[in-house]
Amino acid sequence: MTVEDAKQAVVEFYGDPKWAESNRRPWIMPADINARVKRIRETRSVDESQMQQLLEPFNLNADESWLARRKLLANLREGLSEEKAVQKAVKQSRGYQIEQAPSKPRKPKQYHFAGRLTNLPLNNVIGAKQ
Repeated sequence: MTVEDAKQAVVEFYGDPKWAESNRRPWIMPADINARVKRIRETRSVDESQMQQLLEPFNLNADESWLARRKLLANLREGLSEEKAVQKAVKQSRGYQIEQAPSKPRKPKQYHFAGRLTNLPLNNVIGAKQ
């Protein structure tokens, strides 16, 4: 959670009209802040159709689009504005590709002490007379 979200949650908690009716004000607890921050984040969230509309002008391929959607949600959760979150998500998703691990050098094949047995007739291998 960001500091700004936590501050907003505290302001909303103590600004709640249900506390104005009583003379006693309750202490705010961490669970109260967490619940209010969760509500704040949900208001910032976008649904799938909105994400599609926001990312459509950037002409992303399937992999980039998938990653941009995830990054967009993360950026919005961080508290960025919608425009900045979209720009950052597209930048983070473009050109992102999992690189292939370098190939390991292979050991030469080890054959039987008599050589490659597939090329020799069996009689030559066991030394049988014809």
